Amino acid sequence: MAKILLVDDSQSVLEFTKEALEADGHKVFTAKNGLEANKIIFSKQKPDLILLDLIMPMLNGDKVFQAFQQSEISSAIPVVFFSTKSEGELKELVAKHQNKGYICKPISAEDLRVKVSKFLK
Repeated sequence: MAKILLVDDSQSVLEFTKEALEADGHKVFTAKNGLEANKIIFSKQKPDLILLDLIMPMLNGDKVFQAFQQSEISSAIPVVFFSTKSEGELKELVAKHQNKGYICKPISAEDLRVKVSKFLK
């Protein structure tokens, strides 16, 4: 299965999402901020997909995404925004950044697994 990097400042979201995706056999790495995410991306554990929260302290997800896009290594990794922002705001950001897509929180474990599997295809 896929290696997925989940970047979110909420411990409960990290735990819930990791558990749901590992139930499908994915290897899930977690990061509480962009700095931790970069360490994982530039390690030997380069993910196949990044789920990126947009609302985080210090460095928001939009800035983290822009930093990912400036690197040859991370720019090739598909990014899915994973946020409580409205669907309209997320659609606008996806169009602006031409990234893989978005998932609105809150979401059930089953819906999360279905959406992630579509993004991995």
